[in-house]
Amino acid sequence: MYGTLQPLFLKFAKYNREHKCNIAKVMSTTTLTTKPGTNLIQEEMEYCIAEIQAIETELNAQFEVLGEQIDTGFKQIGELTKHGIQVAKSIGRTFDSEYAAIGTTAMVFAGAAVFGAIEKMNAARVHNAALDKMLKLKKKLASEKLAKTEKLAERATKVQERIGQLVEVEAEKTYAKEDVENPLFKLQLANMQRIMNIYRLSSYSKILVDFLCSEYRAWNIGKHCSSKNRPTYFDANSMIAKRLCPNHNMECELSRLEKNKNLLGVDVFIVTDIALLSPILCKYGFDSNNYDDEDEYSADIMKSLPKIQSPCARKLLKKNAAYKTYKRHMFWFKYGQTTIFLGITILLLSLVFFLLSWLDWRAWIEWTLGIIFSLCACFISGYISYGNEMPKSTAEKARKKLKEQAGYVKISRPDFSKKNVVWAGFTGAIKGAISSFSD
Repeated sequence: MYGTLQPLFLKFAKYNREHKCNIAKVMSTTTLTTKPGTNLIQEEMEYCIAEIQAIETELNAQFEVLGEQIDTGFKQIGELTKHGIQVAKSIGRTFDSEYAAIGTTAMVFAGAAVFGAIEKMNAARVHNAALDKMLKLKKKLASEKLAKTEKLAERATKVQERIGQLVEVEAEKTYAKEDVENPLFKLQLANMQRIMNIYRLSSYSKILVDFLCSEYRAWNIGKHCSSKNRPTYFDANSMIAKRLCPNHNMECELSRLEKNKNLLGVDVFIVTDIALLSPILCKYGFDSNNYDDEDEYSADIMKSLPKIQSPCARKLLKKNAAYKTYKRHMFWFKYGQTTIFLGITILLLSLVFFLLSWLDWRAWIEWTLGIIFSLCACFISGYISYGNEMPKSTAEKARKKLKEQAGYVKISRPDFSKKNVVWAGFTGAIKGAISSFSD
């Protein structure tokens, strides 16, 4: 079933250039012990952490330069690399939403960015001239940095492959109910989380290096940017989640959990990791038919989660913040309007009853007023409750929250398109004429 993992996880070369590292042999069973990792595994993880720190430090230096000289979006990415260095130093911690969503707070950077002035310029000629000046700077930077960055990409690939071997071995293990209920399972889970944290960092480093290489190559041929989006941790987590799932289909993971009572290691990774479960829930819940396009979602759809057969999986899922987020929004998506309708109706009917209780009129008048006021109350409640797009807004909020829990943050990208000077002058004249006429 998990043969699809093989393209991702390649065989180890030499361990520390001297010793063969047969991780599969070391960790081939699911026996839970007080020592979930061996010295060999520990040394391998420490080697990968050190390499990731070195790669992230070099990337951060490049993004700092680009942030100062090109545009602030690169500086935002630089903040994410700083975060990667900090997490690598304290990798024993669980990778929770606090770290996954680093950078979700709006970032404002000051600096001598060339494009900082462009964004405030309205004149088309000035805008185009600034773009030409920036492109010369980009070509200079690309000629200086591309070769070095390509070598960095080779290092990042090797680190991803080495830690990926550990992920593969853990993913293929099987856990029965008694394994999950064993007190030692917490130690095994902590070890798995540590391995995944390292793999997540290595994957993001690899994505960043590939992105930089693509940008430099685009600059070399006279383009302002490549076709790649500016990456965040959401991209890394989505990639890992997709590759862990059967046939790279994230919907299949939840469908398989619905049927299986035992847990595979890959299931444990997914149901316990906020940042891995979030993109799976995004894909399952909001995508009606297209599982290949990561950006295609339907705002009007929010599917109910399947009933998970495995009691172990249910127990682990209930502790996952991404699962809680989806379930909470799912309630308001399905029953939010009805809940609001009942609440407002009860409140208004209570006010009607309270008002009529103070009147000392004839019974038939009070009954008539009561019926009229009650119908008005129901109409007002219905208009307030069902006259909005609450399901759509709830689905959008759920998807946004899940993406943030997987590390998404909006990275700015300036307008690199050249302006048509003639058209700009024409539209400017029209706006000026309208302004003069209104005065």
